[in-house]
Amino acid sequence: MSRADFTVVLSELAALDLADILQYTFEQWGGRQMNLYAAQLNRGLRQLAVNPQLGKPREDWYPGCRCFPVEHHLVVYAVIGHEVRVARFFHERVDVPRHLP
Repeated sequence: MSRADFTVVLSELAALDLADILQYTFEQWGGRQMNLYAAQLNRGLRQLAVNPQLGKPREDWYPGCRCFPVEHHLVVYAVIGHEVRVARFFHERVDVPRHLP
């Protein structure tokens, strides 16, 4: 994969979301699956660090917002300077706008 030109920064809520996702995965399917899913999510974040324009623009959610699917979750983020600022991780079935400020 190419060298990342952007730094991925998780908000406090995104970090909590990620911890919850991995805890749920562990409780439902065990440590091996949790590690696999963590690697898949990390791979998605690395893709955004290389090319933050991969995500679909979602200006209807908030200015500068983009959304990128990774497995069964959506990464909601904005590009600010040389940072990919992840606001939240949501399950693909969640009504995202209801959970944004």
